[in-house]
Parts: sequence; C-alpha cells; structure tokens
Amino acid sequence: MTLPLHHEQVVESPSGRSISIENAGEHHMGAEHVEFVPSEGICGIKRFFTTNGRVFFNEADACFYLYDSCLIVRVDSKSWNASCVGRPQPMYFGSISIDSDDLCMDLYSGSGGREIHRKPLCEIQWTDGLGSASDGIFPSAFKPWVDEQELLR
Repeated sequence: MTLPLHHEQVVESPSGRSISIENAGEHHMGAEHVEFVPSEGICGIKRFFTTNGRVFFNEADACFYLYDSCLIVRVDSKSWNASCVGRPQPMYFGSISIDSDDLCMDLYSGSGGREIHRKPLCEIQWTDGLGSASDGIFPSAFKPWVDEQELLR
C-alpha cells in the first residue's frame, strides 16, 4: 500500500525537464513527508523522499536545487548531472535561495539559534553525485513512510 500523495507543484526548466513535488502530509509535529519526482531519472533515481524538502529552479546557472535540512542536491537541467553539499555542522538548512550568484542560506541549530549566510556558488565545495541521497532517500526522510512507498521506488 502506498501513501495518499497530494500534488503540490511542478518546477520546470526552459529545456523542458521538470521536477514534481508531492506531499503526503504531516508525519509528526509539523514535519511533512515530501517526494520529488523528476521527469527523468537523476543518477538512476526516479523518486526522492524527504521531510519538509523543497525544490526551485535557478535560471542563472540553469540548475534545479532540491534540498532538505541536511542536504542540497544541484541538478544541471541540460546534462541532468547532479552534485551535492551537506549541511554546515552543527547547523541545518532552514531555507536556501540564489541571489546574484550567491547561495543564501537560512541556517538553524538544534538549540534554536538562527544565522543567515551567503557564499558564492563557485566557492561551494560541491561533490559529484547525490551524496547521502544516492538511494533517493534524503537524510531527513521519515523511514516508516519511505518504506510505505517501496512500490514507487
């Protein structure tokens, strides 16, 4: 049996590739099970699982950015190659955006502190591939609900 998913949004690139965002709702305390479904498999993965994950497209570098509190995956919309970067320990990603070739990060700590950081995209130490999401499961994903979606993987 699979979870009931609600279509939230489709993020599209000018090249015609897209990533759909589907939401299965809250699994506990405001944390929502989110799935990213790319129009074509990314590094062999056709569905990604996360908690409170988000996706946006940045026209300046023609890349999709998929992220959760622990990981950012950048996908080139033309080559469909992926690279990633993990969270700056001990902080977590609250949200990210791109502004004037800078990665803008709203970071938070487990103890409640918040910080805003900007870093040029060219200075981010991207690692090729999907990193800890190489199986399609982002670090924050709620395992019991990922297991419910086994048929879709």
